[in-house]
Amino acid sequence: MGLIIALTCTVLSADDVVTVDDIANWRHPTKDVFSKWKIKLTKVDLLNHRVYPVFYVDGLPFDPMMGYENAKQMSRLEAELFAANGKHDYALELKQDNIRVNVTYNPATRTLEEEIIDHSSERK
Repeated sequence: MGLIIALTCTVLSADDVVTVDDIANWRHPTKDVFSKWKIKLTKVDLLNHRVYPVFYVDGLPFDPMMGYENAKQMSRLEAELFAANGKHDYALELKQDNIRVNVTYNPATRTLEEEIIDHSSERK
C-alpha cells in the first residue's frame, strides 16, 4: 500500500505582490526600526520576488517634507531601514502626507537616494 502526497508549488513572478496585513505576527528586523522611531506600520506589500517591500506607515514623528532637520532625521530613518532590510531597496507609503518615498542604493556613489512621489498631485 503506497502513500500518495500531492504537493502544490506556487511560483511567484516579479509582478506578484504578497501583502502582509497581520503586522503583529510578521517577523522582520525592520519592525524594530519602526518601533524605535515610534512609527506605526500598518501593512507591507512585498514585490519583486518578495525582496522589495513597500511599508505603509502612519505617524512619522516629523514632517519629511519640511526643513533641514527633518531631512536629516529622514535620512537616518532611511539608512536604518535599509540596513534592517538586508541592504535591499524599499519604499515607504506615508499616509498622513499622501506621499511615497522610494529608497534605492546607488552603488556608484555608495549612497542612498530617495524619490518622493506626491500622490496628491496625481490625476484622479
